[in-house]
Amino acid sequence: MTSTKLNLTAIGAVLVLAATFALGFLRPGLLQLSQTQERVVQELDAVRDKQQTLGDVSRLYAGIVEQDLRVRDIHEQLPARRRFGEFLRDLSTHLEENGIADFLVEPRLPLAVDESKVPPTLEFVAGTHVLSVHLAFDCSIEQLVAFLDSVESLPRLSQVDHLQIRNHDADPGRVSVELTVIAYQNSEIFEECEPTEERTG
Repeated sequence: MTSTKLNLTAIGAVLVLAATFALGFLRPGLLQLSQTQERVVQELDAVRDKQQTLGDVSRLYAGIVEQDLRVRDIHEQLPARRRFGEFLRDLSTHLEENGIADFLVEPRLPLAVDESKVPPTLEFVAGTHVLSVHLAFDCSIEQLVAFLDSVESLPRLSQVDHLQIRNHDADPGRVSVELTVIAYQNSEIFEECEPTEERTG
């Protein structure tokens, strides 16, 4: 046998061994690697879907919390019970905080909204009662402006319905003030809510 044949035989044997190694060892490994890659991709997809679901739940929870805060604000602004004593106390406190010591706070009888005169688009005002308070006091213009600003910051929904100002001829800069502040009560909106203890002043 010549050296050329020997070389060809050796090369052939090497190729056969390489092919056998590839088929016997590499191919199963490559197949397992491919299966592992597919499994990893599937698990990543599952994780991504779960994260997306959790993200939706988080947004939903945040929305529920925000809605709950809004409902709490509505309970404060438009309570189901009169809680009128608190409102009168708040008005008196704001008068005193603005340096107005001598004042009259006179609650008036509540008025129910006439539902027969309410248009269909405003059906939500059913059950609303208007609670008005007449106030009278002497003060400076600065004190009056500060008090009116403080009324806007009251937790309960309220507004100044009537305002009358008279100058003091003998005391420039001082005025006599009469005004009506209105608050509201609506038990229809909260009729399904648990009753809360009513505090009076």
